[in-house]
Amino acid sequence: QKRAEYNAQMLSGGGSDEEQRKVAAVIDAALEFQKAEVVLRKGDLAAAEAYASRALAADPEQIDYVATVAWIKALRRGDPPPVKESTTISFYDDIITTLDGVLKLEPEHEKALYFRAVLQKRSGRDAKALRDFRIVAELNPRNIDAVRELRLFQMRKDAKKKEESSLLGKFFKK
Repeated sequence: QKRAEYNAQMLSGGGSDEEQRKVAAVIDAALEFQKAEVVLRKGDLAAAEAYASRALAADPEQIDYVATVAWIKALRRGDPPPVKESTTISFYDDIITTLDGVLKLEPEHEKALYFRAVLQKRSGRDAKALRDFRIVAELNPRNIDAVRELRLFQMRKDAKKKEESSLLGKFFKK
């Protein structure tokens, strides 16, 4: 009897109805996620969030979907209030926590690291942002955005050193 059931399943395309539903949900989620990425590149954040949220609902185990939904929410939230030097703000802390959860599951997830780095930078946590940008650049040296951010951090550091040395020089000359 079990053999007959197995043969019937194989003739109908394999797997049980539940397995076929799961496969269909995963495929639908992947299509929704692709749509989300396309409209995100076009700048349509509302549509991107809708597509990405549907993808996440259909396949909640995909950490790419979690990271992308978090990033879109950050983009929709907009820019934080201005951050004074050497202070931090909690404007994106909930989204950073979500990305931390993704990175606990997969510590070298490039997108989540990059997204977290950008949000850390916007929140005034430059040291943490720099650390994440470095990891992203090491994981993928072709990630132009991360490499550019590292270069900008270095240029600011060099400019600050130059400014400090010129101020000290003026002070000691007098």
